[in-house]
Amino acid sequence: MRIIGLYDQEYTTGLRVGEIGFIWSFNCNVPRAMTAASALAHIDTRYECLDLFPIHWGSSETMGGNSDSGILLEIWTTGGLVQTSVPIPEGSRVDLELPAGTIQALVTGCEQDDYGFLVALLIHRNQRDAWFPGYCPPYLRPDRLDS
Repeated sequence: MRIIGLYDQEYTTGLRVGEIGFIWSFNCNVPRAMTAASALAHIDTRYECLDLFPIHWGSSETMGGNSDSGILLEIWTTGGLVQTSVPIPEGSRVDLELPAGTIQALVTGCEQDDYGFLVALLIHRNQRDAWFPGYCPPYLRPDRLDS
């Protein structure tokens, strides 16, 4: 089991299945008690959140480049759910402009709803450490959605 400690240092525990461990994210203050067996099962636990940031996609050479403001509604370690005012095609590579830098992601789904479009994102594997919990939305609901 991995524990994120103060100053984002990682620690490894020697917990056995059935023992209780804690994963603390000091960036987000989201303590989650887990057993060693369930720690891996909840690696992609979704959390409700709220943030607003620019999203860019499309090549400037071929499409002229596109951008919109995205409202982050859900976050998990490998992705997120963003509301946009325009559709972003599935399979598009996007750049998310976060306060600490740009994160690259892949659009895995886009569906229209009453307020715009819900865009599902998969964060690029090499940038997941900078995603969640490295980046923490200013409004984060500490209990997970699947509980």
